[in-house]
Amino acid sequence: MKILILQDDFPPKSFGGAENIVFNLVKKLKKRGEDVLVVTTTQNKNEEGKIEYEGLKIHRIYSDYHSRWRAYISLYNPYVIQKVKKIISDFNPDVIHANNIHYHISYSALKIAKNSGVKVILTTHDAMLFHYWKFTEYINPKDTACDLNFNYKISPWTQLKVHKRRYNPFRNIIIRYYLRYCDNIYAVSNELKKALEQNKIKNVEVIHNGIDTNIWTPQVAVKGLSSWNKVDGGETLKSNFNLTDKKIVLQVGKSGWRKGSVQIIKIMNTVKDFIPQSVLVIASKRDAYEEEMRRIADKFGVEIVFTGWLDESDLRAMYSISDVVVFPSVCFDTFGMVNIEAMAMEKPVVATCFGGSREIVEDGVTGYIRNPYDTNSFAQAIIGLLEFPEKAREFGKNGRMRVVNNFTLEKQVEKYMSIYEN
Repeated sequence: MKILILQDDFPPKSFGGAENIVFNLVKKLKKRGEDVLVVTTTQNKNEEGKIEYEGLKIHRIYSDYHSRWRAYISLYNPYVIQKVKKIISDFNPDVIHANNIHYHISYSALKIAKNSGVKVILTTHDAMLFHYWKFTEYINPKDTACDLNFNYKISPWTQLKVHKRRYNPFRNIIIRYYLRYCDNIYAVSNELKKALEQNKIKNVEVIHNGIDTNIWTPQVAVKGLSSWNKVDGGETLKSNFNLTDKKIVLQVGKSGWRKGSVQIIKIMNTVKDFIPQSVLVIASKRDAYEEEMRRIADKFGVEIVFTGWLDESDLRAMYSISDVVVFPSVCFDTFGMVNIEAMAMEKPVVATCFGGSREIVEDGVTGYIRNPYDTNSFAQAIIGLLEFPEKAREFGKNGRMRVVNNFTLEKQVEKYMSIYEN
């Protein structure tokens, strides 16, 4: 089967959450023998054209413009659309699977795709079908309850207030027009489906993301890594980052207040009073926000370690030496791959109540679901797991089993293949 994938960003240019999800999906499809072509974009004119990466066929299209025009060009990007139309004609796919196309490829690609006469499906990984960026407006920081039935409906007035001159009053209407050209629309979580439906996007089904549990397993992590020798039980890795004899609380992914970076430092301020040897480790690409986090951590007297970006094998090693993994987002994080990565590595997770984490982390079984704005409750969940390692191990075992039963890459691919073929 010939499958054409549309995705704004893709490795090796970008290794973000959605990019990695699509990357792993494409690798698995190719391994099954499918003929897959990825159409993506680049902001470097010299990089435009065809390349191969890890045996995958990739066609990059040049697109670069100021973000102030995103609400308009994300609907119709003329240069990119003409290129997409020709690529579709040349490749002649059986199905076109769009993912994140909300910046460069543009939503009009859905119409071009459908007019080619093939099946078109869209997987939405975020709230961009009705929102402009990270969705936070529905959250009340003063309401620290955790079992919440959120209202995700967002009004045009709210969008106008937040985005001002970048607001396009016709944007969401035009997006819903282009969505009519999709045969199927999928969300990566039930919570995202609910948010879409409350914002007038109907006929959405759910396919959860998956992970390769043959790779994401503690047994693989101890066999050796690209940067560190893991045969010593992780002691070399701990030594490199001065983590020996520490209780490691690990946060993975981008930093920023929406990702809970401020909240987790406040939370760790309580944790350290009970567990003085605790340390917060941030495994993410270094950026300008690191300095701000260091300033806040110094203010609260919290020990914090930044590892910088880690490749997949080294990231698995970091999971393997951690004691607790945290996912403290204070925005609408639709799924949270960190949750299933940690659980696959048999680590307990303390995760946010906002977004899709509640569908992944089973509260009191594989970890805890807490409101990051309730710093004491979140901290006590971490403290309990650090003080009682046998409970942490039990949760880790349960988490591994939950991922194997519900969130494998194989299950994800099988579901998409059944859709492609029918």
